[in-house]
Amino acid sequence: MADVPSSIRVLHVDDDPELAAVAVDFLEREDERITATAVEDAESALSYLDDHEIDCIVSDHDMPGMDGLELLETVRETYPDLPFVLFTGKGSEEIASEAISAGVSDYLQKGTSTEQYELLANRIGNAVEQHLASRAVERAEGRLRELAENSNDALWMYSGDWSELQFINSAFEEIWGQSAERLLEDPQAFLEAVHPDDREFVREAAERLSAGESVNIEFRVNESEEYSRWAWVQAEPIFEGDEVARVVGFTRDITGRKERERERERYRRIVETMGDGVYALDATGSYVHVNEYLAALSGYDRETWLTTCEPSDFFSESDVTAFEDAIRRLLTEPEMSVETVEADMRTADGGTVPIEVNLTLRPMEDGEFRGTVGVVRDITERRERERELEQYETIVEAIPDEVYALDADGRFVTIIPPTDSEVTTTGYEPDELVGEHVSVIMTDEDVAIGEREIQRLLTDDERQKASFEMETITRDGQCIPNENHIALRPMEDGEFRGTVGVLRDITDRKERERELQRQNERLERFVGVVSHDLRNPLNVAENRLELALRECDSEHLDEIAESHERMETLIDDLLALAHTGERVTDEGPVDLRTVMESCQDAVGTGSATLDVETDRTVVADEGRLRRLVENLYRNAVEHGGPDVTVTVGDCEGGFFVEDDGPGIPEPEREDVFESGYTTAESGTGFGLSIVEAVATAHGWSVSVTDGEAGGARFEITGVEFA
Repeated sequence: MADVPSSIRVLHVDDDPELAAVAVDFLEREDERITATAVEDAESALSYLDDHEIDCIVSDHDMPGMDGLELLETVRETYPDLPFVLFTGKGSEEIASEAISAGVSDYLQKGTSTEQYELLANRIGNAVEQHLASRAVERAEGRLRELAENSNDALWMYSGDWSELQFINSAFEEIWGQSAERLLEDPQAFLEAVHPDDREFVREAAERLSAGESVNIEFRVNESEEYSRWAWVQAEPIFEGDEVARVVGFTRDITGRKERERERERYRRIVETMGDGVYALDATGSYVHVNEYLAALSGYDRETWLTTCEPSDFFSESDVTAFEDAIRRLLTEPEMSVETVEADMRTADGGTVPIEVNLTLRPMEDGEFRGTVGVVRDITERRERERELEQYETIVEAIPDEVYALDADGRFVTIIPPTDSEVTTTGYEPDELVGEHVSVIMTDEDVAIGEREIQRLLTDDERQKASFEMETITRDGQCIPNENHIALRPMEDGEFRGTVGVLRDITDRKERERELQRQNERLERFVGVVSHDLRNPLNVAENRLELALRECDSEHLDEIAESHERMETLIDDLLALAHTGERVTDEGPVDLRTVMESCQDAVGTGSATLDVETDRTVVADEGRLRRLVENLYRNAVEHGGPDVTVTVGDCEGGFFVEDDGPGIPEPEREDVFESGYTTAESGTGFGLSIVEAVATAHGWSVSVTDGEAGGARFEITGVEFA
């Protein structure tokens, strides 16, 4: 189960002390675990870190001296895993991208609402909890590696065709009498250590594993010991799809067991009755028999058990008392033949193994107590399942959404409100809804939708879950938009047992969608104004100008014509910018060379040279891709002159368009994609804005740098190639 911090120490960095003080107050108020300290600059923050332990840093971006991202980079040098939240008033995709690339734990833009601090407190808690969980996973992996190396069994993993040894622990060398390095050189060298009479048998077993069968075999190994050792191999194929990707298994030295098989008749009654790990104690509490399983489980050899150990060496005082109480009940209550005791057995490596012991008395002689026999079962997996169940219960209780389960008739079996809430999102107590039909909080129409989704899950084996939007009806009759994620409960004997689901309140998302719709409507009205209300007067002016040119000759009329042409270009670019930002939905394969060459003809670049060094085909909207490359081509000619050379080629993740013109100074590169920015006398300032809008609509990124000839180089990345 992941650690949940009881306290969270936060260092807040902001050059505005009043905003920092407000943030500290709100954070401590929103989450009682948080204790926040504010400093005004990055240097103070680094100095504070030297003297104090901090669980999370919250930093502004724009600050005098070192900014937030530079602070993050400095902190990461000393504290590579410390949670760091960038909380900035300057929000942009560029800053967000830089923050993510720099390894920020979270990114949040400041707002005027106090709800931002509630969100910030939640983000801080999540970042710290994830940090603790990551550390817990690392510790667990370390313990697993330690367990593997301390195991008496040889644990191994091969590729499905036995061509690559992927893992083996040190116990292999003791069992096989062969070095691990030899296996790394030749993964199938283990056959050399198998008894010659058993090699074909082992080879066939390996082939069965590769074919997808489980293997459980015994054979002789270790040439250096004249093949006197017996090995037990249990192995399983691991599938990826229909193919065996890996084979895994363990090899256990069963030489002792083979030797004891000659004595098995003597212990037949014990073994047949008890199974698993078996031990026998005499009346004085000394071990007189321990089977191989129990010895291996403990890490001590049988000789140690039988000659030097007593129960207190393996069990705590309280566990020993539990065994004594169980024996006392067996002696005083004749109707009881078996007592079960759970205990933690100490092992040779200093760890413990949870066990379940079925305890019974050894046969009496002349009515005298002769000791006990115990059957020991390793319940590590059961304990792990119990811990997993506890973990899942904790996770479900910590989910900020509402979780529920329905039976096959659609009635609530359980419902868990969101975190920190005693009532459900509909205002009912959970106990009020248990046993009620889901229609209590859903409309008939939404119930019907849910039933259709359940039917699809039942008839389509490929589908594991479904989701749909609906409205929940609160106790007071209000309707709340929700997203309902559902899955089937595990079947029993092939019978449908109901569903589980998570309800997420999407009120805010719906409001954002409505706002986006309003924005789109405003955009459509803008496009209508530009395309109709501006073009019509411009067309009239051009017609009047043509009549005026017929009647008189004046240089002023030529300048008016140029102004009309510039206005026409501006209108075209504004319309293009308005439409190219819409998400691309109609994509197909487009040949880059063909598009570039056709754009050269369309732009009419005179003596400019086009050099296409790519034959790749991209997946794109051909019309918008043409506009992107036309604008880049036109930009090169406007700034590089009529004799400019434009080169198109491949780059990592996409393609580039560069020229041999004067280039773009580095301080200006962040501005070139802004609408209206231009350094050309005849430019509209929208050309590169359109380039960025087209790239964004495709899900691509565009950046500018120096070309090989010193000109401007535009790289379009994130491109899917056909």
